[in-house]
Amino acid sequence: MMARVLIPRILILLLFTSYLIQTPLVYQQTSNWVLEGYSYRSRSGGDVYPGSSATILTVDLRYTGSNNAISPYACLVLPEGFTTRGSQCTSGAYTNGTYIHKASPGDVLRFTYTIDVSRNTTPGEYYFTLNISYYIEGSSALEYYTLAIPVTVSPYPQLVLTVEKAYFTPYGYPGSNPVSLYVKLVNNGNTTITSMDLTLELPGEYFTPSEANTSYTGSVDPGGSASVLFNNIQVKPYTQPGSYTVSMHVSAELSTSDGVTYRDDGELVFQITVGSTPPLDIRVLDYSLTAQYPLPGLNSTGIRFIIQSLEPSTVRILYLTTELNGAFTGNGSRTIIQEVSQALSYMDTLELRITGLNIAEDTGVVEAYIELSCMVNRDQSWYPASYSMRLVIPLETSPELNVRIVNATWSTSTAYPGATGLGLTVTLLNNEGFSIRDGDAVLRLPMVFRPGELVVRNIVVNQYSLTEIVFTGIDIALDASPGTYEAYMTLRGFLVNNDGSTKYVELAFTIGVRVSNPGELLGWRPVLELTDYFWGDGAPTYIYPGNPRAGLTIEVTNTGIYQVSSLELEITTPSDVTPLTRNTTCATTLPPGSTCQAVFYLDLSSATAGVKYFNVTARYRVNAFNTGIYFNESLSFSLLLPEYRAGEGVRVASSSWAGNNPVYPGERGAVFTVQLANLEPYPIYSLWVSIEPPLCMLLHEGVNNTTYIPGPVNSLQSVTISYTIDVKCSKPGQYIGYLNINYYVQYAGGGFRRSIREPLLFTISSLENTVEVVKAGWVGGAPTKGGRGVSYMVAVRNNGFPSISNPVLTLYLPQGLSDALTGSQEATVTPSSIIPSQQLQQILQEGVPDLSGILQMLQATQAQQPASVQRGDLMVFIARLNILNASAGLYEVPFTLSFTDHWGYVYSVNSTLVMQIQYQPPLLTVHPASPIVYFANGSSILDIDVVNEYDSPVYNVYIALIPTSNNAIPQGAVKYVDMIPGNSSVRIRYELIYNPVSISIGGGVTASPSSAVFTVSLIYRDVYGYIGSINTTLSAIIRPFINLELTGDTSARYYDNAGKLSVNGVILNTGLAQARSVYVKVFYGDASGYMFIGDIDPSSQTPFRVDLYSFRYLDNCSLIIEFKDEYNTLYTLRYDIPVQLVHQQTTTMPQSSGIEGYYYLAVILVVALFLVAVFYLLYRYISRHRITVGENAG
Repeated sequence: MMARVLIPRILILLLFTSYLIQTPLVYQQTSNWVLEGYSYRSRSGGDVYPGSSATILTVDLRYTGSNNAISPYACLVLPEGFTTRGSQCTSGAYTNGTYIHKASPGDVLRFTYTIDVSRNTTPGEYYFTLNISYYIEGSSALEYYTLAIPVTVSPYPQLVLTVEKAYFTPYGYPGSNPVSLYVKLVNNGNTTITSMDLTLELPGEYFTPSEANTSYTGSVDPGGSASVLFNNIQVKPYTQPGSYTVSMHVSAELSTSDGVTYRDDGELVFQITVGSTPPLDIRVLDYSLTAQYPLPGLNSTGIRFIIQSLEPSTVRILYLTTELNGAFTGNGSRTIIQEVSQALSYMDTLELRITGLNIAEDTGVVEAYIELSCMVNRDQSWYPASYSMRLVIPLETSPELNVRIVNATWSTSTAYPGATGLGLTVTLLNNEGFSIRDGDAVLRLPMVFRPGELVVRNIVVNQYSLTEIVFTGIDIALDASPGTYEAYMTLRGFLVNNDGSTKYVELAFTIGVRVSNPGELLGWRPVLELTDYFWGDGAPTYIYPGNPRAGLTIEVTNTGIYQVSSLELEITTPSDVTPLTRNTTCATTLPPGSTCQAVFYLDLSSATAGVKYFNVTARYRVNAFNTGIYFNESLSFSLLLPEYRAGEGVRVASSSWAGNNPVYPGERGAVFTVQLANLEPYPIYSLWVSIEPPLCMLLHEGVNNTTYIPGPVNSLQSVTISYTIDVKCSKPGQYIGYLNINYYVQYAGGGFRRSIREPLLFTISSLENTVEVVKAGWVGGAPTKGGRGVSYMVAVRNNGFPSISNPVLTLYLPQGLSDALTGSQEATVTPSSIIPSQQLQQILQEGVPDLSGILQMLQATQAQQPASVQRGDLMVFIARLNILNASAGLYEVPFTLSFTDHWGYVYSVNSTLVMQIQYQPPLLTVHPASPIVYFANGSSILDIDVVNEYDSPVYNVYIALIPTSNNAIPQGAVKYVDMIPGNSSVRIRYELIYNPVSISIGGGVTASPSSAVFTVSLIYRDVYGYIGSINTTLSAIIRPFINLELTGDTSARYYDNAGKLSVNGVILNTGLAQARSVYVKVFYGDASGYMFIGDIDPSSQTPFRVDLYSFRYLDNCSLIIEFKDEYNTLYTLRYDIPVQLVHQQTTTMPQSSGIEGYYYLAVILVVALFLVAVFYLLYRYISRHRITVGENAG
């Protein structure tokens, strides 16, 4: 009940109070001002919203007093949420912008303020209070006028969007994927849209996905339009053509005309259309059966057809469906669904095949109804489509097959009565494109032949070819009459087309066979020639007189045209040669052009050296046309039996280290090879060979000094023996050893043993210059004192060893250096790279390479590293060293190179290298000589100091000054210095040109950069010749362009009646930068006064007035303006202002009626009473509510 009474009362009081407040309130001591009008608009001239910046309040007041108003000054008092830019007080100005020092009666004065509205301000009505102070000419009394100005902060305009059009692109057919939905939106609101987040909701049963999102970034002015795309949408294949309702949620960021941004949401519902699928443009170019002979009853054939796509885009055929008449599949079905998965572009052709078809025997035509199921790609999107066709294929019901017999011959060329085991070859010509497989040929012969019927199975007759069918085992009756007989052949099999289809066929042929006259057998004699003969058993060898069992080999060749059978040879020898074998078989069969070999063994014990003559009788048989004929033939030849003239014994032909490789003092596992030559006239067997090495050499552990060779070693042949030796000799030179040989000489019928002793020469090479340090030095430049993990490279060349593997270098470091890994003075490293001698030779031709050249070669060989180091190759070792307290200078560093040598054992070489330590500066520093750059007439000078803080010089120094901020451009940006000594610096001077660039800082406001930023790049060469570079950033402050001036109408008046000095004027900022924290101070004798103005923007003006009291009149006063720049640098300007003396008389002002003051007090009283009543009612209501809650709780 209390609430129902309280709420109406509160509403009535609010309405009454708002009526009073909306009336402009005026407090004045005089009534000399009339409000002509005022406006409060955004900086763009529109409404003011929460967050509006730089809003403009313009108040026009007409001065109606009878005397002139001097220095009219107005101060603005704002409620919470509003702040002024610059000073809250300003002088009056004419409507053309000229400031007024003296206002005449009837003048209209304009007061203008720039105000920022907080974003947290609630839309509604607010009141600004304007306090005006001025002097009446001729009076020293300060007059006041107060005005309350109502202003309105408008709420943000709503988002108003409509859909002008919406459609799928590139198209919208059932099954289209992926497609995009194009939506054109129109901004029907009165604010600009800057961005949108859009969510589209689609019917999920027809489209995928059911929700799609996109964003729009761009400005859409009121009345303008925006186009958005929702991508990757699929129209489901079963979606029917027609219209569908969709909704779209829009969350937009909007901007008012004065740049205030805010967000608003909206919901849109509209229609989209799914169109009908267009027909496919495909034509059939050709079709037929896959078999070139379309016969009824074909099995496993197929249908082929060629199509051409006339579609302008890609067509992908997924599968085809076929309905058949006159044919069926292997399981009896007449419907076929077949996958295709082929793509066609514009004008592309494609041959498709339907296979596995069987054609009915009783049909003359095959019909096929085919439907192609496809996907069409247009403009990067797909949609389903289909194409149907009807194919009619006629069959050949009575074909004429061009298959005939072109020849029939006996396998022996001629057949005679009484012949047995004959073969008949029938040549069949297939002049067709099919083949016949699994064929059976049945031959039926007349009565004089046995058997009367023969069958040849598994015959294959290829297309367009000749096929021979051989019938074997035919005998002719002895009483058969010569002449031609008629035989019949039937060929049964499967006709096979080129597509693999088959049909069973039977073909019948007639053959003429001839029986020859037996008198034609005479004259079939072969020709035998003695083509080769030599001493030896199957292979030529040396035979000498006295050999009790010497081999003699004879080769006979059949140079005739008939084959020889059962060839036997019989030899007749000279009187001093006794044959051990007189007869031998040369060959069972000897076809024409063939050769056989026969070996006779002879006793030469009584033979003398010289030419020996031999006769050979050949006996053989010829089988001509299955008839055996025997022949004898005599052959003769002569052969030299030489006299033996070679030396005797076994001798050392050669001896050396294996591969002629060098052997150095202390090497192990060296292989020494000895080649023995047999100078005996006969082979030797059972060799016992023992070695006696020099005293300083030992056979390697596990190696026996005696070697057994079973033999044989033929005469004038050699054998090689190897021994593994450990060299204990400490000096290079030549050493003598011996070889003992015991062997057995064997000849036909016996043999004997011999022993010899041969000297051996062992050479030990010198180690001098076998490995050479080509170059050693620091990697990447001179080291720094106290450096850790510094890379030191040693390049060692293998000059003497044929092969080195697994090399390890150990450096014995001087005091002050240690290994970075172990901390010891022994640094052990493996090679980082191996440079082959071929690559090394390219640089060595130009002199010894420096470290940079070796490093380049090192990088070039990283991809392919050899497994071992060959003679002439370079090994590059890189050690990581700590430089502790070593002094600069040269050091002799001993080292040991250990490796596996070419004999397969570990070997070590000791030597020394020279290490140079010359420290380099850890860093070159760069800094400006002065941190401030003063530009005058667009140019300035920047001095840069480059400091070498170490004791080593740097050479060939290039200094490049590169602008980064682009507001200061150096002239001659690259400087060169020949050398910068250690612990010194050099100053480089650059001329800078000012470039007035500006950057955006938001809200449409731009500013010039306040500092100049540069990148300094230094390139130099250190004491080792390495090139180093440094990139750093350098910055300098640009002195801001601030120029404050006083206007010429600045004045100072001293009122003698009141003892007051009043200084009025306007400060102009004609510079390009903002003046911060501006103070105006006035000094007048011992008195002073000031006014704090705040910030003054570039190209703007601000009025000021300073009042102070002094009991003494002076002709001049001092005016000081103090301000700061953005770096907090304080600047001071000093002016001397002449003081004008003003004489005033004391006048009594008429008393005001006080009506306006009483009115204003009445308003305040009503508001106070209203607030007391509201608080009292709220207190009563809350107290009762608290009691009710407490009772309910109890």
